[in-house]
Amino acid sequence: MLKRCRSVLVLIGLLLMPAGYARAADSNSYLGAGLGVFGLAENGPGISQADSVFGGFLKGGLEINDYLGVEVRIGSTVKGVRDNAAGTFGYPAPFTTSIQAESFISYLAKLRYPLMPAFRPYALLGATTARFKSTLLISGVHTSTVNTVTGLSYGIGGDYAIDERFSAGAEWVQYWNGVTTTPNTKARFWGATAFLHIYF
Repeated sequence: MLKRCRSVLVLIGLLLMPAGYARAADSNSYLGAGLGVFGLAENGPGISQADSVFGGFLKGGLEINDYLGVEVRIGSTVKGVRDNAAGTFGYPAPFTTSIQAESFISYLAKLRYPLMPAFRPYALLGATTARFKSTLLISGVHTSTVNTVTGLSYGIGGDYAIDERFSAGAEWVQYWNGVTTTPNTKARFWGATAFLHIYF
């Protein structure tokens, strides 16, 4: 995961080359941040949980032309926690489970359509590598499972140009949908977020 983060930082650096080069190539690079609600879910032996939690990401992108762009984002979510009664999944005592996307990196292509001069709807398609953590606390004993897995990502959104330097928008992205985290367990997560861009 650390090697991927380094690679992503190098990529973002390349995306943010001097503005003169970007203009010469008829493209624009940007940095941005997004915050919102993320849905996490995991189903398998001993766990069946779905929660909506807070999360966010930082991102860097390059608009190649009016219709195509690329973007990389790095993010995380908080934990979704659930208390379960004794007898659930056969456990003899009450227990607590939690799930979390501790970190994720998404590599996305952005297909845009300039519907109006200031507003551009878009579709996203790519992949997300996430470090997904599940924990179990029962009778004072704490166990956790952490898996790093890559899955298909897709979504839709809209971007509104505030001025030449800034834009804002909102989007929905299915980062994972039924990704196998262990042989008998599948996880999914999505995000509904608002974001802000600054262009260079």
